[in-house]
Formats: sequence, structure tokens, C-alpha cells
Amino acid sequence: MELKRSPGASLVARAATVAVIAVVVGACSGQAATPTAAGSQPATTPSPSATSSSRTPSPSASANSNDPLDFDVSGSIGGKQVSGKLSNGSFTVPCVGGGSQVLAVHWSGSASGTQLEGEIDFKPGSWTIGSATAQGVASIGLLGGKASDGLGATSGTVTTGPAGGSIDAMFSGASGSVHLSGSWTCPAGAASS
Repeated sequence: MELKRSPGASLVARAATVAVIAVVVGACSGQAATPTAAGSQPATTPSPSATSSSRTPSPSASANSNDPLDFDVSGSIGGKQVSGKLSNGSFTVPCVGGGSQVLAVHWSGSASGTQLEGEIDFKPGSWTIGSATAQGVASIGLLGGKASDGLGATSGTVTTGPAGGSIDAMFSGASGSVHLSGSWTCPAGAASS
């Protein structure tokens, strides 16, 4: 016995799949998804705090005074020398958390032609990295690189808050060591208590 589908059933199934994907993508990227009529593309409306959830840096350069990241980097990582101001900086997870929770700040950008990514995940406050009382972690790696090339913060200081923060830290591991210093500015309304 062979089951036959009507052409309309396939279109309805496809529209339902597109609507589900739109809702999932919207939830993951911080955007509200609004499915539309069957067969058409869903419309998305960015929320005020929506930023790129892609692991690819945004086209904005750090030379732009509106750039949320102002980092200087120097050292070596994964066999590559990096030095200078981070450019094409963007958040991949911008200032999520806050209050008494860890504030997640994940970023990407490039220095000396090498694409980097990192995370600064600390509870709001000022911390000495490596101390027993530090409430969080920070790391840096090659964008899309191997986990073994990642470096963890071993010393320095970090200050985090709902509006942004600053870091001056050494990162080290098997693939090298990097000094990262500078500040970031969270998108308005990004942090939630």
C-alpha cells in the first residue's frame, strides 16, 4: 500500500517547519520571530539588546568610537603572533546575566590578521584573576580554532557590571601566552538581574 501526499500537505509541512525554525533562531539570537502566511519567510523584529549571535566578527572596526570593544592584545597563541588593537570587534554573547549571577561577555575580533574569540564570565564586581575569591573565568582562543589552542586567564584584574567592564590580564596555556587589556560597553538593556 502506497501513501500519497497532496501538494498542499507538503507546503503546510514546510511552512510549519519554517515557523519552528524562526522561533528557535529568534530565541537563540535575542530576536522576536513572527511567523507569517504559509510559504513566506518569517519576519524578525530585533529586540533593543539584540546583537549578532554569529561567531563571525561584525564589519564594524574598533577604530569606530561606537565599537563596544576596546581591547589591546599582545603575545602568541596557536603558533601565531598577535599584537595591537583588536579590530572588527563584536559580541557573540553580550553582557547576559548580572545581579548576583555571572555576567557572560563573549566576544570576537582580530589582531595582526588573526581572528580571536574570548569570554569574560564573572559575577559583577572587581576581581583579582587567579585568587581564591575570584567569582568567574576568562579565556581567549583562535576563532574556530582547536580547544588545545585556548588560553585561560592566569593573573590580572577584571571589573564587570551591567553597563560594561574592564580587564587587564595575562592568559596562558600550552599554545602560548597573551596579554589582553581594555574595556567593553554593554548594549543598553542587555544585562538582566
